[in-house]
Amino acid sequence: MKVRYSHMLESLFEFSTEGEVINWQAINDGVMGGISTSSITWNPVGTATFRGEVKLENNGGFASIRCLVPGLGTGHQGVALRVKGAGKFKFKLRTDPFVDGVTYVQPFLINGLDWQVVLLPFDDFKPFFRGLRLTDARLLDLASVQQIGILIGDHQPGPFALEIDWIRCY
Repeated sequence: MKVRYSHMLESLFEFSTEGEVINWQAINDGVMGGISTSSITWNPVGTATFRGEVKLENNGGFASIRCLVPGLGTGHQGVALRVKGAGKFKFKLRTDPFVDGVTYVQPFLINGLDWQVVLLPFDDFKPFFRGLRLTDARLLDLASVQQIGILIGDHQPGPFALEIDWIRCY
């Protein structure tokens, strides 16, 4: 039986049906010559799994998934994820429709086989462009968020798996 957290305000993804992973897309380092792989799949228990393998060859080193969202509204303090796995990941928010625009990023670390709820305050997201930290970017506008994503990189070669129960705003 899945535990639900009633204090979370707005559900973004519950992964209770297979249809909730259809609009997620894998974007890996192949866009710059790398050979890392990843996918997101639905699990019949009502979760999704982001899995693959990060490879450093050919200037590679990252794998990611992303999905369009219709803004995050106002009045929220952050994003919460209930996840299981191990590794250093990054949660990403994009405020423009372009694949290559500014991305607001916050890292999170999980280490274990048990479910963990990760809270990511919006105030802690930092702006990046192609992996470089920006100092002159505009502030994160939650109503303008058009895409969310999860990335693994930071020179962590090898297979990975991150099981996701839900993603919510709090």
